[in-house]
Amino acid sequence: IQFTETPQSSTWFVCFDAKVGDTGKRFYVEDKGYDKNTVTIPIGLEIPGVKAGLKCNFKLQLDDVDGDACNEDADNKSAGEFTVDAKGAQLFKPEDNWKFTIRWHIK
Repeated sequence: IQFTETPQSSTWFVCFDAKVGDTGKRFYVEDKGYDKNTVTIPIGLEIPGVKAGLKCNFKLQLDDVDGDACNEDADNKSAGEFTVDAKGAQLFKPEDNWKFTIRWHIK
């Protein structure tokens, strides 16, 4: 995930859940905060059985409190979907001052 703008003004933590069909994976690293507005985070989620044409649903949350990044108390929440193909990217802008691009590829 490439963040080009975040609504967080200090150190922030990220939680990313992705689901294709009934299979989901989560990216979250405890105690790993980010201080910059522009940052690329190599998520590296591998979801088995994904084929081109399937929909990937995701939830992305940011918070300045590490323990809140993956729960309902997260400051910033975004949900969306994209159609998987061999390799791709999609830009999302869920709110003012928050833009990110999700990049993916099928192995």
